[in-house]
Amino acid sequence: MIEARMVKKVRTMAIVPIFILVIDMAFYQIAAQSFKDQQRRYPRIRATMEAKAALLEGLFGSKGLPYPPSEIFIRIFKRERALAL
Repeated sequence: MIEARMVKKVRTMAIVPIFILVIDMAFYQIAAQSFKDQQRRYPRIRATMEAKAALLEGLFGSKGLPYPPSEIFIRIFKRERALAL
């Protein structure tokens, strides 16, 4: 009887961290998307995003790359003060 309770308690304890992780990942996705939407509400931010999007489209297009990219790798060299994309 005691052994059955222990097994049930261990199973419950194993499920809780997985459940928390799944919920956390879901909220992260919601927050990440809504931050960009929140920023677009402000006129200065919206104007800057539109202006820089056109510039970035041109730069990516000149290199034959799609814009917006699906992934970006940013490498920064602190001493040299250089940024590589």
